[in-house]
Amino acid sequence: MGKQKYFPLLILLFLSSSLYYMIVIEPYLVNLYLFNLFGKTEGSTGRALQILFVIQNFDINLWGYGRSLINDAVTDELSYVIHNLYINTLYAMGLLYFLFYLYFISRFYIYLKNYESRVFLLSFHVYFFFETGVAFGFALNYFLPMIIIACSALNQVDFKFDKKYENHNCIP
Repeated sequence: MGKQKYFPLLILLFLSSSLYYMIVIEPYLVNLYLFNLFGKTEGSTGRALQILFVIQNFDINLWGYGRSLINDAVTDELSYVIHNLYINTLYAMGLLYFLFYLYFISRFYIYLKNYESRVFLLSFHVYFFFETGVAFGFALNYFLPMIIIACSALNQVDFKFDKKYENHNCIP
């Protein structure tokens, strides 16, 4: 149980380190004009530039700027939308929405009793670090993994009914 307790902290440390690397270090290590595929250059530099553009040109506020404004601005500048669910959610939907999402995911993580379901939830949140979308979005890359995790959680629930309603469908 001790290792499972520190696993979320390791994931958080990994995500923080990756974000720092993508934004601060990597854009200066690679010649940005050598390779370009779907708006992403060598490594994750294209994603880093998308994130860096939003951070430099927009402020974080409570209500956000809306998905279309953020996506249109990044698309106009770099040809593709932001490929980071967290940055996109924070700037497009706002700080309150983003904090509610983090609260929801943390409560959902605590609710999950199965270790594999917890790992599945966290692993998809690492995936969301590199893909486009917003939290609670109905895009397939977000919606399908969360449905799978929710179904996994339902399989863990032991449904117990009140005794007085147990035989309500029986014919006397």
